[in-house]
Amino acid sequence: MNLLILRIAWRNIWRNTRRTAITLATMIICVGVMVWMITVGDGAHEQMIRSALTTGLGSIQIHALDYQQDKAIEKAIFDPGPVIEIAREAPGVEGVSVRLNAFGLISHANASQGCAIIGVDPVGETTISVMDEKVTEGEWLPGTIENERELPIVIGVGIATKLGVGIGDRLFLTIQRFTGDTGYAVYFVKGIFTTGMGEYDKSIAYVPINTLRDVMAVDVPRFSNAVHEVTILLQKGKKEIDAVNFLTGRLASINSQQFEVLDWEKIQPGLKVFINLDNQSMYIMMIFIFIVVAAGIMNTFLMAVFERIREFGILMSLGTRPSSIFNLVIIESALVGFIGAVGGFLFGLVLYGINMIYPWSFAAYSEMGDVMAMDWSMDIYPQLVLFNVMKAVVSIFIITLIAALYPAIKAGSLKPVEALRHV
Repeated sequence: MNLLILRIAWRNIWRNTRRTAITLATMIICVGVMVWMITVGDGAHEQMIRSALTTGLGSIQIHALDYQQDKAIEKAIFDPGPVIEIAREAPGVEGVSVRLNAFGLISHANASQGCAIIGVDPVGETTISVMDEKVTEGEWLPGTIENERELPIVIGVGIATKLGVGIGDRLFLTIQRFTGDTGYAVYFVKGIFTTGMGEYDKSIAYVPINTLRDVMAVDVPRFSNAVHEVTILLQKGKKEIDAVNFLTGRLASINSQQFEVLDWEKIQPGLKVFINLDNQSMYIMMIFIFIVVAAGIMNTFLMAVFERIREFGILMSLGTRPSSIFNLVIIESALVGFIGAVGGFLFGLVLYGINMIYPWSFAAYSEMGDVMAMDWSMDIYPQLVLFNVMKAVVSIFIITLIAALYPAIKAGSLKPVEALRHV
């Protein structure tokens, strides 16, 4: 009996071939575009996050307690050795390095530029960031300084343009020391990097951490080995919460100092806010698609019911129960919903494949990278997260059934006598 009802339902939905074809085409296009937009959104978000993490942010940062609150330079990790060892043991770690942060003035001839001066381990930094790959002129910081009289510095292209300097030029740095007074140093341009983020390129400079510490910790033995952060990059797909919980528990056993362990969402909340807003706009778009599909389905089945009122009256007069009529209309809507959802999913995969071959370029919106601390000059590739896509596809199928409830109820509530008189 169930197979018979299914056959009847299949025959019924193709009674008016043109109307059914238009309804299915609308569903397939709407679902396909929605599936494609979900993959674009997921891909963009993943690339945005990874770009930010590998351009200096890192997945997790360990600081002295309350350092993130005011970035006071005296709030440093005085003995980073044990912290580094614990960080390397965290689950999912890809790389670990240390940084020393200072703010100062870089000068050349009659020009000067205020910026953040970051002391890094030249080798360790390459395990947590891609800044060495962003160097477009010259080279990244060397692992060993061969000439102590020519200390290397790598600057952003914005700084180089502002100061009018190139590879090998001498720069004068004025830096605040740990004691609060002013320190001075001379560096020579080793490399110039370009990240695609305008503000970053004109406000950041990298120097070897030991050379910066020598300037900042003069006559203060307490800071002779200090760093401001131990930065950790996790492997793709690894959850920050697992590493944060591990690190928080292990670092509590170090009695010499208290620490704070922060994931990237707490360090760079603007990026997380942007992703949430983008997701909300996606949900709004999906609601409009649901409304369009629901309206189309309801219209299609209302028309189908009105055209078959006399037929339903005959069935009821022969003993067919109202519930069977109701079920017949629901089964018909389920068939249409299934075809539309599956067809839309396949159409979305086609769009996804085309987008993989021809990715979107966001170069025209590169200025937005300053807000989210990411490189918007890159191409955006879609990412197929099956769970997110299937949620939308299944939702469309459910919406189809819900939209068909009113026509089905109307068909099941017909009076046989009145239905037989219907013309």
